[in-house]
Amino acid sequence: MMPSGELIRSSPAHQKSVSWMLILSGSDDGTIAVTPILMLLDSSIDTESKTVKRFVGHDLSVTGIATGMGRSYGIMISSSLDWTCKGWGVATGTHLQLVRFPGEIWSMALDPSETELYAARTDGLIYRRKLKVETRK
Repeated sequence: MMPSGELIRSSPAHQKSVSWMLILSGSDDGTIAVTPILMLLDSSIDTESKTVKRFVGHDLSVTGIATGMGRSYGIMISSSLDWTCKGWGVATGTHLQLVRFPGEIWSMALDPSETELYAARTDGLIYRRKLKVETRK
């Protein structure tokens, strides 16, 4: 619901009302922004203050973002055309780990235990790497 009380869209994904929803966006400038959807929908909020966190660290375009199950204490992994994947602390905004690859990374995924990273290069090769960041509390 909007602050006005107007229902924009309903989804059967939840049995009760949704209390929080975020948009994670990666850019060609190498940054990642975390923005609550409500802030984008509420026109009374100043545009400059709509991003809650900003992660700066890639030299080229961000090509993928994956998050762990740790909620605000979890991790976020980003991939980039700069041949790297980076691990970030969601709550702190700090850079936790850098994994370099021999080529541009097009996308990546975490395994269910959040201990391994699978990264796909632009030429179709897939790499598996162990993560050295704590992902679950």
